[in-house]
Amino acid sequence: MTSTKTPVACLHCRKKKRKCDREKPSCGTCLKTSASCTYPEPADLISQANRLVLTEQPSKIPAPHELPSQVIGQKLLETYFDNIHSANLLFHRKIAFQLYAQERVPGFLLQAVFAHAAIFLRNVGYLGGTVDDVFGKSWAWARCASAFVLADADEPGIERIQALHVLHGYYFARGDVRRAEIHARVAFELCCVLGYDKMIDDGVSFASMSMTERFAREMKRRCFWACWSTAALRAEPQRSLTLCDMAARCPLPAAFEDGGLTDGVRFKLGPTMQEALSAGDDPLCHMAEIVKALRIWTQVQSFVWTSGEVSDPDWEDELNKLKALIQDSTTYAQGCFEHLEAATGEHSEDIELIVSIRSLHHLNRMLLHAAVIPAFSKHPAAAMVPHDDIWKSADVVLHEANSIVQLFSSRLGRRLDRTRLWPLSGHAVFISGVVLMAYGGVIRTPFNASWIWNALRPDEASFVWVQEMLDFLSQYWEPLRDQSSNISDDRSNRYLMSPECKLSSEFAPLPQSHFEDRSSCCPVRAVDEAAAVRNTALISFAQDDASADMGGRNAVQVGRVCSQRSIYTELRRRALIYAIHGSAPGPQSTTQQCCHDTNVT
Repeated sequence: MTSTKTPVACLHCRKKKRKCDREKPSCGTCLKTSASCTYPEPADLISQANRLVLTEQPSKIPAPHELPSQVIGQKLLETYFDNIHSANLLFHRKIAFQLYAQERVPGFLLQAVFAHAAIFLRNVGYLGGTVDDVFGKSWAWARCASAFVLADADEPGIERIQALHVLHGYYFARGDVRRAEIHARVAFELCCVLGYDKMIDDGVSFASMSMTERFAREMKRRCFWACWSTAALRAEPQRSLTLCDMAARCPLPAAFEDGGLTDGVRFKLGPTMQEALSAGDDPLCHMAEIVKALRIWTQVQSFVWTSGEVSDPDWEDELNKLKALIQDSTTYAQGCFEHLEAATGEHSEDIELIVSIRSLHHLNRMLLHAAVIPAFSKHPAAAMVPHDDIWKSADVVLHEANSIVQLFSSRLGRRLDRTRLWPLSGHAVFISGVVLMAYGGVIRTPFNASWIWNALRPDEASFVWVQEMLDFLSQYWEPLRDQSSNISDDRSNRYLMSPECKLSSEFAPLPQSHFEDRSSCCPVRAVDEAAAVRNTALISFAQDDASADMGGRNAVQVGRVCSQRSIYTELRRRALIYAIHGSAPGPQSTTQQCCHDTNVT
């Protein structure tokens, strides 16, 4: 028997917010009240969805037939796979092109992919003209795709989740972080609702499946990993360990062999995250390496931001375990990098991806070792770390910051197609730049002779590379624009970094004669030249003994030097805490600290 019910309530019941039995030609409610009962046409439903999600969008929403020609579409598809690393995690490249040629890709998914790809084609000549008109349509494509996918979020499938993930990347690139967050959250939750995170195949079950079923399950797992990676990057510290636990037993992305729609795709089931972290002997495919690096990032973030008791027995064990994980992963990434660097003149499509992975490993080590330094750590147990370990960790922080800059300014780094770099690499460059600037500010202190400045100051070329990298990447990833501006402002106002800097008379440096006898000018006990260099290179993280012997200097000189020290210490503290934790530290009274230091005698 054919049902007379419609899929939606009538307009009268919707307006009055009453329950509608959806019977035709008139519902029960309208019959009782003798009201006119009308139902929206299918076209009206689409327009209502568009109005609901796109009320702020002035542009005309393109219909599917307004997508670009296959020639332009092919270019956009190639651009998307070439510039977005997660594309090869979310899709199978060869099959995606085959499906597009056969017109079997849903329109909403094409709109999402084309919108993101168009960002990388601004001002690019193509087919005798430009594709600026394609970029001009990107926002309308994205909003149309959002309207379609979000309206049917209660009927999820892998293609809708893929579209949500792509749209997250587009909105983030355009600087609309709020929309990006919404799409990322919905995509991740739908993966969990559909059980993509629980597709845990062992060798027996995997062997019993057909090739088609294996591939379908692998693509769903890869869809989960793509959404999980986004969730890991934006997770609150309290949720970081939950994300780590839920992904422990899920197989990592597998390395695909040659194949396509006609002959199928063969692959070997990847190891679980737990296995990859514990063994690490067999090399993983690059997509699995990205996921593994982000897993370590998540664990590091949880460690850095989780506070505890001073007597917490697990803190040091967790720190040592993280150090070992990061070291093993860095060694593997270094091996891949050196192999490609040795192949002079040979272009590899993976080089930008490997550089991005390496930059994340360097960033992980930098943040981890910064957490050992009491000035930056949120864990009270850091106060119990021996001074020697603090100095070593400070040295690692500086070394990793320099390594990130050198990674992009080396001979191989200059050959990179920077449009293909991960946006997180730009964030790593920014943090490195701020750390090095703070380092330079510490070097040029009244306690350090000019010979120390000349020997240890960061190379100005490093800051040029940092600025250039951020300026370039911010063209394609809008959130990096603020970081680029911050670096630019810091460089232009870098009075601490310049040997010719002029301080106010209140905090003017002591004359050069005061530095000639270092045993009488250093705020700590008499030190030799090597120790002075070491203390400077370690950003003076060690806690100086304020009551140390001042070599017989009078109280005025001691007060002046200690006041200068506290000013520099506070500036350094604020700059480095901002660089490491991404937010400014709480207010600390510099005046009070100066008074405390000057009352030493």
